[in-house]
Amino acid sequence: MTTANLGLPLIEASQAQKHVTHNEALFSLDGLVQLAVLSSALSAPPSSPSEGQRWIVAASASGAWAGKSGQVAAYYDGDWRFFAPNPGWLAYDLSTQTLLAWSGAAWVNALAAFQNLPLFGVNTTADSSRRLSVKSDNVLLSNDDVTPGSGHMRVTINKSAAAKDAGLILQDNWNSRALLGLLGSDDFVVKLTPDAANYYAGLRGWSGLHGRLDLKDARRRQPLQWSPRPGSTTLDMVGLGATLTGTATAVSLSAGNLFLSSPRLDLVSAATSGASAGVSGSALTLWRGNAASLGGFYLLMRFGIEWFQTSCRLFAGLYGSASPIGNVAPSTLLNLIGVGFESGDTTLSLLTNDGSGVATKTSLGAGFPTTGGQDLYELLVSAEPNGDEIRYRVERLNSGDVATGVVSSDLPVATQFLTPHLWMNNGSTAASVNVALFQMYAEPAALLGSRGAIG
Repeated sequence: MTTANLGLPLIEASQAQKHVTHNEALFSLDGLVQLAVLSSALSAPPSSPSEGQRWIVAASASGAWAGKSGQVAAYYDGDWRFFAPNPGWLAYDLSTQTLLAWSGAAWVNALAAFQNLPLFGVNTTADSSRRLSVKSDNVLLSNDDVTPGSGHMRVTINKSAAAKDAGLILQDNWNSRALLGLLGSDDFVVKLTPDAANYYAGLRGWSGLHGRLDLKDARRRQPLQWSPRPGSTTLDMVGLGATLTGTATAVSLSAGNLFLSSPRLDLVSAATSGASAGVSGSALTLWRGNAASLGGFYLLMRFGIEWFQTSCRLFAGLYGSASPIGNVAPSTLLNLIGVGFESGDTTLSLLTNDGSGVATKTSLGAGFPTTGGQDLYELLVSAEPNGDEIRYRVERLNSGDVATGVVSSDLPVATQFLTPHLWMNNGSTAASVNVALFQMYAEPAALLGSRGAIG
């Protein structure tokens, strides 16, 4: 006779050699209790098993394991003992660190039962309205870095219809303060509330208008803008006049590349050495600020080089003079923030300078060449009112190369007003240079903060 669950042999009342039956039961207990197997993937016995080692026999068993697929094989006294599992038995696979359960037909991952749980709470209680609840200082979601993981990490929030909400609620002591997402429509909205009752849209991205953004209080801004007209020498100006240096040249758009297909105004220097071309603001309008809520700025400038000469120089950004830049090295200019290069440079550099000395010059790297090639650059710089740092972002739009950072030293003097400049000079070469302006947009940040919020 044997026991009902583990099949352990029972000692009969008048049985001889009771120790044999007793030892068999001990072998069975040793083989099945705290069941941890070396592997569940072998279909043939290992060549050199050790005493007491256990395996789950895989499908298509052969050799001494033939016909024992799914059973537990334990090695004792130089021989194999087999134990047929019952439904619900558990075994830990040491090779895969997986807890397995016998389903009655196969060994399966015991933790797969966590699928389709009605509620799940971590360090807190879940309920019918919050089926997943987590109480923790931090939550980590990371990409799967093991095959077949792709390296991506995406979080999807799905709603059933446009009139429903798919979003995030940000709270302070359980009082809502900000909402963001698709709230009651397919537009992306950021809403703020002072009382958790009345919500005001601060930002809306129109899903039906190709991603156009609308900012609350945008009409309070005082934008400064230069926009070239396609096929014209006219530069449309809003809020800030401009002084053109060199010869303004109309260009027709073509389908060759991003540079050629984008509206721009070419500014061509004379063919004598030391000649300049460019555009500069007619008045000083932007500053860092020297008291709370004063100053601050946001600048966007898109530009490129049509004709390059080996000794030429360039600057694009903000400079503390409304006069066009002359025949100088840009690093000698005071009170400036922007990008540029000097004679012999092969890459664009970030240029910053306060009210004295030589500008700090930091190369942006090989992804930002100076030699023309119809590269279209975008410069963004922003400073908060009365801020002690300036953030920048430079992108080579035709290649996707990006450089970003924060500058906190050698900044333009806090009380010095600045104006946009795009300037190019041929240096010692008696040949023309041609710099292209695609767009300039700037805003004073006082009252509203820097619209750039770069980084």
